[in-house]
Amino acid sequence: MALPSVEGRRLSGSSLDDVAQALHRCRKEKNRPLALHIHAFLCDSGLESQRSLGNYLVQLLVEIGSMEIAQQVFNKLVYRNECSWDSLITGYIKCGMAQNALSLYHEMMKDGSLHPSTDAYVALLQGCAKRKDLQCGHEIHSRLGMLETNLFVGSTLVSMYGKCGVLDKAQQTFDKIHNHNVVSWTALIAGYVEHGHCERALELFGKMQEAGVSPNAVTFVCILKACGGLGASYMGQEIHAEVESKGLLRTNVFIGSAVVDMYGNLGALGKAQDVFDKLPIRNSVSWNALISGYSESGYDRKVLKCFERMLYEGPLPNAVTFACVLKACANTGAVDKGRRIHAEVERMGFLSKEAFVGSSLINMYAKSGFLVRAQQVFDMLPTKDVVAWTALISGYAEGEHGEEALECFKKLQLKGLSPNAVTYTSSLKACGNIGALEKGEEIHAEIERRGLLEEGLVGSTLVDTYSRCGSLAKAQQVLEKLSVRNVVSWTALMAGYVNVGKSESAFVNFHKMLKEGVRPNLITFVVLLNACSHCGLLKRSQTYFEAMSKNFGVTPILAHHTCVVNLLGRVGQLTTAERMVEKLPVLPDMILWRVVLGACRNWGNLKFGERAFKHAML
Repeated sequence: MALPSVEGRRLSGSSLDDVAQALHRCRKEKNRPLALHIHAFLCDSGLESQRSLGNYLVQLLVEIGSMEIAQQVFNKLVYRNECSWDSLITGYIKCGMAQNALSLYHEMMKDGSLHPSTDAYVALLQGCAKRKDLQCGHEIHSRLGMLETNLFVGSTLVSMYGKCGVLDKAQQTFDKIHNHNVVSWTALIAGYVEHGHCERALELFGKMQEAGVSPNAVTFVCILKACGGLGASYMGQEIHAEVESKGLLRTNVFIGSAVVDMYGNLGALGKAQDVFDKLPIRNSVSWNALISGYSESGYDRKVLKCFERMLYEGPLPNAVTFACVLKACANTGAVDKGRRIHAEVERMGFLSKEAFVGSSLINMYAKSGFLVRAQQVFDMLPTKDVVAWTALISGYAEGEHGEEALECFKKLQLKGLSPNAVTYTSSLKACGNIGALEKGEEIHAEIERRGLLEEGLVGSTLVDTYSRCGSLAKAQQVLEKLSVRNVVSWTALMAGYVNVGKSESAFVNFHKMLKEGVRPNLITFVVLLNACSHCGLLKRSQTYFEAMSKNFGVTPILAHHTCVVNLLGRVGQLTTAERMVEKLPVLPDMILWRVVLGACRNWGNLKFGERAFKHAML
């Protein structure tokens, strides 16, 4: 076969040296078409598996990105040298095909005649880090010997252990390296930041500077993230000033994005917006930093405005953007916008690639009351992780579909998935809604077994579940077991006592709560005033009503006024009730007028009753 080129015509009938020279020139010029022509020529000539040419051809094909053909040539080689093994391994890592690289490494170890080079070991460790394959990382580490003290290899080892969350091993490996540089320091710092040990990361940053090592851009990004995670506002501002003085905000979009993200995490959204507006270049990372900041602080309308501006200015939204925007749509009831984003998410393939985007869609539809659509999206997901299941369970629980929520919880467990704190919270809420005491007890036992009682809202929701199911003794036991008893758990217990007619127990627990230094909220006073109303305790209700704003800074809302009016009606003080209604700072709603109407009917007050009837029937 003659190649369709001058080079090809020269190769026909030429010596192995001529072919080797052609391969060298091709590699030097990065000439992909010619490389593929030479490969075809060698195949036709039966020279593809020739020892020196074949090994060199593998390296050339890897360098031009033809990994599949390189693997085919490699498979045909009878004699494989270290260069072809290394080239193929590092090539797979560079192409993001870490599993192929690790499989090749295991094949190399079985062969036993050769070992990876330093560069190949580094590439393999990077592959383990990417896949969080700690077992393979350990195995590679065990073969390194003294290479682990090599700065380049050691730094990659530190990074691998850090990404896998084995921080003590990362620290031990770091300590064995001679003459640390910014790369090894940053690898260790990044591991601590990634796993939420921000205080330790800042401590290491200080030691790095004491050692005379200057931070690079990656170090600054890590430290800014640590400041945001730890709430270290003062240090964060110092780092901001330093990167600005070095001109890094103008030249490095990732540092600029990290500053925006830090201020967002600190809740300083004005500063985040100010830094963002001054960035000369904004990519999807910087937009996401701003949008996420507004999202985490509950500024949902700001999220939607930023999203519109992002679309106008050009950077394409990614999975993180869509997740934040879908959350904002859910919280603001912007279902139509959510539907449009759903279509865009499907068009861009995020529904099949990013599980958390699917979970955000389920949450958006469920919160908006479209539970059938939420179920349809869930059914479409190729991979259903615990987050997606939890979104669906939460949707059913919030939508008062307790049976469906608990059925989903059962299916999740049958799939072998472990519920998280949010899953348990939503499932307990479903138990409380339908009075499923036995199921609630079963979930409680599981929570205790896994040590999750203190996680998030699990404890307070469990108190609420037992209270709603009328099992007040167990609710009280759970509350007393909690190391941190917040206003939500105390109020849930009080509400439970009021619901079963034990108002005095509610009052006792209220005073216990105050002794522990927990301040009541709006809902607490609704519960207390309801308790007074049920028992006809007018004087006590007046005491609580006055104490709300005077002692606790809680401004009464319509629900509190309704409780007091209801009590006044019960004890026959309709004139006082009428005066209170007339002086309300807000317009009475239908519920309040119906309360008044009931009292007027009981006490025969036709004039006030007629007025209440007109409003109640509107």
